[in-house]
Amino acid sequence: MNVLRSCVIAVTGDFGKERSIDRIKLWIEFFGGVFSPRIDARVTHLVCSRADYKQRVTMVRRAQRARNIKIVTYDWLEESSCMRIKRNESPYLVEHVIQERAERKLKRKEDRKKLLAEEAKKFENDAKDFKRDMHVGGYHIFQEPDGFVYDIQVVRIVRATNQIERYNLKLYETDSVPRHYCCYWEFTSPTGPRVTGCEAPPVSSIEKASKAFEGFFEKVTQCKWADRANLGNEGEWMFRYILPAAGLSQGYYYDRAWARRLEQHRAQQ
Repeated sequence: MNVLRSCVIAVTGDFGKERSIDRIKLWIEFFGGVFSPRIDARVTHLVCSRADYKQRVTMVRRAQRARNIKIVTYDWLEESSCMRIKRNESPYLVEHVIQERAERKLKRKEDRKKLLAEEAKKFENDAKDFKRDMHVGGYHIFQEPDGFVYDIQVVRIVRATNQIERYNLKLYETDSVPRHYCCYWEFTSPTGPRVTGCEAPPVSSIEKASKAFEGFFEKVTQCKWADRANLGNEGEWMFRYILPAAGLSQGYYYDRAWARRLEQHRAQQ
């Protein structure tokens, strides 16, 4: 086998248990190449892991200074051997592979951002009918005295399909007094119909509706409403809440002091 004839190959990096340096050496020699334990004037190729390339280990620095040494991925060696022909090195140059991966990652991020914007617009349009029905029924979205509106969204991106699933959670208040409350949610997914649910039925107290709102939020995000400022994106299965912009009200959580403040505000209206 002379697939690698005229090639003097050095190796650096960790390629897994089944691809130890000793095994790679035997493979190179079996296919007609020469293995070199160091970078010297004879070396034509350096098979290099992405990690070692990024860290610019000694062998990488020496190969870069030599200029005529091609620094390639392990795939170049494997595919050349399997296909019984020395592959063109250009697609396998580690520098190019790392750059292409970074560009693909950036594109996925931009596509995801665009998808979020498109889905948000679609969701707002789909929610209009639901909001109109509630207003006709004598309810409006509950708003705290400091301006926080209890109409929130939690989202997650399903990486397998790059699609967005979303819950819209709302707390409603009656237009008339005495005030009554209710809590509803909507779920939308590109793979199924819109689903709605009720956590606190109409004519509920503020305590019951608020606790239902907070309980549902915790169920879908695995985070208490009071701790939402610390909510991260722990895993693909979790829904994420995006806080209001800096300077806007972040909302409170239900307790007796909050309920008293609300009643005092209502009495002053």
